[in-house]
Amino acid sequence: MLVPTDEMLKQRARELRNNATAEENDLWYKYLRNHEVRFTRQKAMPPYIVDFYCPKARLVVEIDGSQHYEPDGIAHDETRTRFLESRYGVKVIRIPNNEIHSNLSGVCDYIDQVLRERMAQIGDRKTSAGRQRSPEAAVTLNELEYPAAAAAPLFPKKG
Repeated sequence: MLVPTDEMLKQRARELRNNATAEENDLWYKYLRNHEVRFTRQKAMPPYIVDFYCPKARLVVEIDGSQHYEPDGIAHDETRTRFLESRYGVKVIRIPNNEIHSNLSGVCDYIDQVLRERMAQIGDRKTSAGRQRSPEAAVTLNELEYPAAAAAPLFPKKG
């Protein structure tokens, strides 16, 4: 098995940034790029590359296509998440592609909620991360499961 070097990962991350999926571009350009707490995209975290990373909150945001909901994809993601969380001390959250298309506002609220929780956990209570979240839109990570393609939205819609 080939173990990627840091340079190989950096080059691959650059390629992924230049060839991002429509969903990654939507979330990046419509929200994370100008977020008050800095995010980076396609961050190398050897031996992996994560979609989005907020170093201040040690938060990883992964955008998942349909292959992530197949048995092999689920198993791979669980292994990867455990590794990233134990090795780097990060929190990994997963957002299905279809939620980016159908409910970007709810996804952004969810990211803000988790970001605020992480900032509080790591002791930086000075930063107020993002927009205020309405109580009826609260979603916890424990409520998220790997949805079937036709499942109801994971993130509450506004209005």
